[in-house]
Amino acid sequence: MGANESSERMAPHPTFAGPTRPQAMTRPTAASNSHSGSAGGSGLTGLLPPNNHIWDRNFQSVTPRELKKLREAFWDRITQRNMEIWTGLRLAVEAEDAPTRVAILESIECTDFMPNPDDPTACYVWDSRGARYDIPYYTMYSPRSLVTEEEIEARDAKQRAEAIEQLRQQGKLGAEIRFTIRCPKLKDLLVEAPLTATVLNIRELVSGTLH
Repeated sequence: MGANESSERMAPHPTFAGPTRPQAMTRPTAASNSHSGSAGGSGLTGLLPPNNHIWDRNFQSVTPRELKKLREAFWDRITQRNMEIWTGLRLAVEAEDAPTRVAILESIECTDFMPNPDDPTACYVWDSRGARYDIPYYTMYSPRSLVTEEEIEARDAKQRAEAIEQLRQQGKLGAEIRFTIRCPKLKDLLVEAPLTATVLNIRELVSGTLH
């Protein structure tokens, strides 16, 4: 998982193409970033923005593996300039402690991570040239909809059991489905399977027939 995750699949997350120039908001100066408990002389705190518990309200159920892929996909799809800064920001997000984060942010000349008042699903930093970099919260925290592989399997098994029971009550438990698979270089394949068969069952049946 990522650094400093809370105990806590998303509606399509925002697409962060790269740095954007500030408009109405003004980039904070080092002085405005100063804090009595800062980790270094630059005035940076190295703290991640607080988890607002709003960003994951519509986040779909994901497993730890799927969440890791989402995070990697965000970092990997960045193709804009200043890749050195993006690399530093990833290291900062994944850092284990605030002092390490401060050192990284100082090296790439960026501000602390700040909540985005216009988008509760993301935060941002400014670089020394006034460019803004938006970063989604799911790179920093786990959604409350995080589930294990076992929970996914149990949920699917429950849904299958409920579907079978519904068919039993309707008197269709022994019913079958039939369909034809057209093969360009082979004879058409007629497939017959129980109405309760899953996609995996049908795939195994077809594979066994072809081989």
